[in-house]
Amino acid sequence: MKIALLAVVTILLTGCTYTDECSENKFLYGYTEDKIDNSNYRVRFRNKASESGDASNFALLKAAKLTQIQGYDWFEVTKKEVFVNPKLDECGLITRSKTEGLSIKSSNEIYTLIAIKMGKGIKTKVTSYDAQGVINDLASNME
Repeated sequence: MKIALLAVVTILLTGCTYTDECSENKFLYGYTEDKIDNSNYRVRFRNKASESGDASNFALLKAAKLTQIQGYDWFEVTKKEVFVNPKLDECGLITRSKTEGLSIKSSNEIYTLIAIKMGKGIKTKVTSYDAQGVINDLASNME
């Protein structure tokens, strides 16, 4: 009987544990990044802000610094999403649709997600960002 009870308790406790994947994705405020492959990353920035542009600029600054750290010269934003007061699941993933265009107050939580592709040498598109240029433009104003 004791063995059966111990087995049931073990199974129940095992079912309540979090996976490493979940705990790595959950974050409070600030930056996180996910490597998709050698030249593609996902950069997230979450903060309380009065302007969604501030959160977007922080994400761009992080993308520029990450680009240089990885040995690249420029990056292209391949996807950008801005969320205001998102509902997050237990792993920190957004469970509510995008809410751009809402009036933003200083107490709002802004969540910016950008996907970037990094490159070396001459930029392939006019819309690509020079990493050092972004750092020069934004670093003094943002930090």
